[in-house]
Amino acid sequence: MTTNKFIPPYIVNDLNPLMTFSQTVDWGLLKLEIQKLHSKGYTGKGIKVGVIDSGCDLDHPDLKIVSSKDFTGSGTPQDSSGHGTHVAGIIAAQGNNFGVLGVAPDVELHIYKALDGSNGSMKSITSALSSAIDDGMDIINMSLGAPKGAKVLENLCKKAKDRGIALVVASGNTGKEQDFFPASYDSCIAVGAIDETMKVAYFTTYGQQLDVVGPGARILSTHLKGGYAVLSGTSMASPFVAGCLALLKQAGKDISYDSVIKSTIDIESPNFDIESGYGILDPKIVILGASTQISKPKPFSLFNIFFCKKKKRV
Repeated sequence: MTTNKFIPPYIVNDLNPLMTFSQTVDWGLLKLEIQKLHSKGYTGKGIKVGVIDSGCDLDHPDLKIVSSKDFTGSGTPQDSSGHGTHVAGIIAAQGNNFGVLGVAPDVELHIYKALDGSNGSMKSITSALSSAIDDGMDIINMSLGAPKGAKVLENLCKKAKDRGIALVVASGNTGKEQDFFPASYDSCIAVGAIDETMKVAYFTTYGQQLDVVGPGARILSTHLKGGYAVLSGTSMASPFVAGCLALLKQAGKDISYDSVIKSTIDIESPNFDIESGYGILDPKIVILGASTQISKPKPFSLFNIFFCKKKKRV
C-alpha cells in the first residue's frame, strides 16, 4: 500500500443478501443491551453524525440519509464497494420491522464519500473531513486509515476536537502493534474490535494509540442494492462506538475523550492496556448507571506493569 492511499480496514465474511420478514438485532447490540437505552428513548435523535467512507447506497430502504457529498471525483456519493453502506447501517439502520437495527437509528446521518471503491487519497480524505467539520457534525466516523499520516490531516483532526466534535476512527486490521492514521492522532478516538466472546479480535491493530474496543467480528449490516452483508474489521467496531456516542450525546452526556474512557468495561488488564485500550465502551454506565456483565478481567502481567502506559492527550 502506498503511503498516500487510505484503505477501509475490513474483511468480507458473507455477501449473501439477508432474507427476512422481521428485523434482526445483531450480536453487538444484544451483548451490550443497547435496546435497553432505545426503550428509554435514547436513539440518537437530533445528533448529527458524519460518515467519511466510500459513500452509501442512497436508496437503501433501511437507511435515512439527510445529506450526501462526493469528494472523490466520481461524480456521485453512491457507494460502489458496500463498505460505507455497511458502516452507515451499524450506526443508523432504522428501527422498523425489517432488515437490521442500528445502534442509534434516529441520528441525522450525513454521508461524505472520500473512498472511491477500495481506496482514497489524502486530498479526498482531508476535503471530506474539512466539510464535515464545517457542517457542524457532532460525531464523525472514519473507518479508514493508512500507515503514514500528514500534518494537514493531523491539524484537521485537532480542529474537530477543538470544536467539540468526537472523531471516531478504526485502529486498523494488521493484527500487530503499529501506528495507523488518523487513529494514532491524539485528537481521535481509536477503536479496535472484539468478537462474540467479548475478546479482542485477532485482526485488531493495537498499541499505545488504542482507546476503546467495540463489536467488529462478523457484523450484519446494510449493503449494496438494498441488501445486507456480514463483514468483520475495526471498520465495523468504529461505527458501533460512534453510535454509542450519539446515544450519550442525546442523553446530555459529555463525549470528550476523558468522559468516554470512564464509560468502559475492562476486558484485558484493569485500566489501560495496549491490546484493548480502556476496554469496551458501554453507554449504559453513564446513562442508566448500569454496565454489562462480562468475564473477569485478566490480572496484571509484568509486561502490563512496566510497559503499558496511558496514551498521552493534548
